[in-house]
Amino acid sequence: MISEIVIVQHPVSVSVPRNYTVTLSVRAVGSGTLRYQWFQSDQTEVQGATEPDFVFSAQNTQLYVCRVNDQHNNCIFSEWVKVKVYDAGTVCKYL
Repeated sequence: MISEIVIVQHPVSVSVPRNYTVTLSVRAVGSGTLRYQWFQSDQTEVQGATEPDFVFSAQNTQLYVCRVNDQHNNCIFSEWVKVKVYDAGTVCKYL
């Protein structure tokens, strides 16, 4: 029986200083091996970002989403999240 993919933990938006190391995480359950691919707001794949945890140095404010596929090529997308980048010394008020 094929079970659907369910995201049990979506990534969370953050506001960080430039060059800060960010970890975006998604957790999903489904049948068989799950595959992951992270995307930027322009819908391009982030090269090498194929794990449930996406670790990178924040350079610019950007939106991200993760696609999760199962062995049957079913897929689901996480919620979009925003990584807001500010310069050191700037007071961050909002995401």
